[in-house]
Amino acid sequence: MSQYKPTVYEQIVQDFLAGKELKFEDYQEELAARGWEDKRYFDAYVEDMKYIKSLMDGPNFNLREAADLVKKNHPSKNEDVLRFSLTEEEKEIALEAEELGSFKDGEVVRYEGYDKEIVCADYLNLPENVDAFVVFSGHAGSATPAIEAWYRDFKKAQEENRPPKKLVFLGLYDNQGNTDFSQDGLKYNTGSEVEMYVKYCRDLGVPEEVLQECLVTPNDTSTDDNIDLLAEIRNKYFDGEEATFAMFGYPAYQKRIASEFSFKLQKMEENGDVKPINIVMPVVPIKKDERDRYLPYDDFDSVAQDIILGNCLAHPYRFSKGGRFDSKLGEYPDKFKPLLPISLVYSYPNVANELAGTDMEVATMLKLLRAIQHDAYKMEDAHVVDRKIQRHLFDTAKDLVLKGLVSAKSILKRTHVKNSLERIRDNHKGAKQALKRIRDHQKKANADLNAEEAASIVLGAEDVHPRKKQAVVDFIKKLTQQKEQK
Repeated sequence: MSQYKPTVYEQIVQDFLAGKELKFEDYQEELAARGWEDKRYFDAYVEDMKYIKSLMDGPNFNLREAADLVKKNHPSKNEDVLRFSLTEEEKEIALEAEELGSFKDGEVVRYEGYDKEIVCADYLNLPENVDAFVVFSGHAGSATPAIEAWYRDFKKAQEENRPPKKLVFLGLYDNQGNTDFSQDGLKYNTGSEVEMYVKYCRDLGVPEEVLQECLVTPNDTSTDDNIDLLAEIRNKYFDGEEATFAMFGYPAYQKRIASEFSFKLQKMEENGDVKPINIVMPVVPIKKDERDRYLPYDDFDSVAQDIILGNCLAHPYRFSKGGRFDSKLGEYPDKFKPLLPISLVYSYPNVANELAGTDMEVATMLKLLRAIQHDAYKMEDAHVVDRKIQRHLFDTAKDLVLKGLVSAKSILKRTHVKNSLERIRDNHKGAKQALKRIRDHQKKANADLNAEEAASIVLGAEDVHPRKKQAVVDFIKKLTQQKEQK
């Protein structure tokens, strides 16, 4: 295994564990280049390493328990904690990894030892034989393309006088204690991942009977558990000889989903534990603009690097450990290796050791330092995430209305949604700035009607003075025309 040049974050840990004298001046240039020019960040880093080392050297060290302890008891002040921030070049590498973890429209996946094919298709042009859209992964954004796909099928189903596709939700919470659905005062980030998805879909107008049709109490906290729950739902709610599921996760997760779900489901089918299941992978465009990546799993100021590099793309390379088919990705790329050990919020030290050759003690300390950052920067703080989900719902509602898939009335009839929209609207500096957010989401279809509907979403109400509403309508039309002319 080839050696890699560690980031400055890892180099400091290596030097500390090797017993070297740590001097700020030796790391100052590299730290400053990453935004940590003030010595207080370095000093806090050293103090936290000392505390972590005392835990690692203690009797009965348990990594999961230690992660909880360091979040609560780290000696540094939160405002002095540095974050494993990536350079622009490293962000591009992470985006490459995200691309590598996803599929392309038209791909057909065939695993050695798997007797079926996995079709990959644009999420708005999925095969007709799909029975249900499966929403999971813990990422609120996973529901958005599934909702759009469902609404398009719903309209088509009405024309063809048939039932629409079913919606299936998976997920209790993550198994590393990073998410919290139990706090008071939350609107969406409550109960479980399943409950979050159901509330999100409900407030975007999806009928209650559709949301409840395949609903079960979740007990799944891992990908392996997700597969078990999907099998239970398949046996309980789908009568056909075969069932075909379109799996809506986030893009970097796709190759892991395909290789692990197919592997375990085939064994369950062979054992008679589940009736046959076919998998379809919906291809969703990857967001390139950081301004659009504000939900935690997309955000490079949050856990995007941990999700993409530390978790989703890492595991398909670990096929020799069992539990998945070989995705034929070859050797783990050298350019990913320095970033893997600083991206372990959702993974374990052994993963960095196996794929990058990182020393286990170094990787363990980096994971626990990352746990401190996760807490200090509120990367997945329940209230912060809840506000971001509300903002995402606002953006999605505008998009669905502009595409003519749902009416503003069906969304605004929900009082707390209306209140959320009004709060978000009031935070914008004027209507023009608010409306700019929809520039990249507009479609011409039935433009006059859609502009009227979109104006209601932007203003947060239907009963707005006509003159005020007309100004917003006119501006939306102007933006639509400008986009068409480009």
